[in-house]
Amino acid sequence: TLATEGRMDRINKTKQNAAKKKAQMLRNKRYAAGSAYGPPRLVTVLSLFESVDSETNTKNTSPKSLATDILQQMEHVSSTNVATTEYQQILTQHTGMIKKWNSRITLTCFQRTGDDGNDLIALLDILKVTDVILMIVPATINPDKIIDSFGEQVISSLRAQGFPSIIGVNQIKKTCNFAGKKKNNIRKLLQRFFDTEMGDGTKIMEHVYDDDNHDITTNSNANGMMEIETNRTLPTKKNSSSSNIDGNDQSVDQICRYISSLRLKELHFRNMRPYLIVNNIRKEISDSAENKINKCYLSGYVRGKPLNVNQLVHLTGIGTYQMQAIQEAKDPAPFVGRDRRSSVNANINNSSMMTNTDATVLCVADDSKQEPLQQFATVNPLAGEQTIFSEAELEEAGFTTNQQMFSPYENGDLLNNPNENG
Repeated sequence: TLATEGRMDRINKTKQNAAKKKAQMLRNKRYAAGSAYGPPRLVTVLSLFESVDSETNTKNTSPKSLATDILQQMEHVSSTNVATTEYQQILTQHTGMIKKWNSRITLTCFQRTGDDGNDLIALLDILKVTDVILMIVPATINPDKIIDSFGEQVISSLRAQGFPSIIGVNQIKKTCNFAGKKKNNIRKLLQRFFDTEMGDGTKIMEHVYDDDNHDITTNSNANGMMEIETNRTLPTKKNSSSSNIDGNDQSVDQICRYISSLRLKELHFRNMRPYLIVNNIRKEISDSAENKINKCYLSGYVRGKPLNVNQLVHLTGIGTYQMQAIQEAKDPAPFVGRDRRSSVNANINNSSMMTNTDATVLCVADDSKQEPLQQFATVNPLAGEQTIFSEAELEEAGFTTNQQMFSPYENGDLLNNPNENG
């Protein structure tokens, strides 16, 4: 009957929609940030309170120590430094694998230089493309020592720009012994702070640090950004079943696990256009005397929408340029899975990257379809002006100035003969 056929159609339609949603979910998971076929997750370490403790004469938080501990969990690390000339900041990126949780991340650590204006603008440029923010706050029961003035500016600016995925980090010094009721009160206060400022459900993790003892040498450059020596031997991994596990290692492992499994927020302004973070820059100078740059090669992971070679590219703090071609670049930190086959393939890719310098050209710009660099129309200085023409110009153009074209009132006949027509 018709009723039975309509019911079967609705059931089939529901099954088709469910199958489409499942295929879309698997596709997004396969090509998501941090997966084997997607770009690495960009994680930024940021402290909301960096004031100096008057009693111990040390800072209350240390983003550098957290980044160092996370970097210890990473393997196959590739580090790059990218400088922004306008704000005098250096973005140090460390891309590598967290093999235990089968994910790939790019780790950055932001430290202040003292100039809050330039620091805020540079930080917002970094957070525009950040997938996960590790927001560090000190372990305290004083609400006034959770966030400083610069941290308030960052949060209010992020409200206008858009919050990415956020993980709160309760950083505790190794010399401080918080236990029992005091530790619970600190956790409740910080949870209430993150729920109020960033929304309900923000996860808070703990991190114990010691500024005087690090296994990795860390240095700060002139601009305050973190530089970490990555050419070192990783410490021997401890057995997870052993009872003698360091509490700090457990907390860092939990942070890495949550970074790898966290569902990322979708920001509209980020998904509507392609963007990338530059990993490597290579210049071709034609005239060394005048120092003219004809070509500049930029490499990085493309995120967001597909990149069109005919569209314009804006470099933050530098300007807008046209693209000549898009080439395929070797992955500096390829995804390395847990099995042996993927590890062998990664080693082959790394060796070919060091020996093969020829890049495959994917597409070349078409001059007829390429967007022009001229952003504004040419201004006509006479546009909108009312010009008074002479009688000779009007006659030359074919217009007549005969007075008979006008009415008697306009010709002034009634003014000259006021007695006419009564």
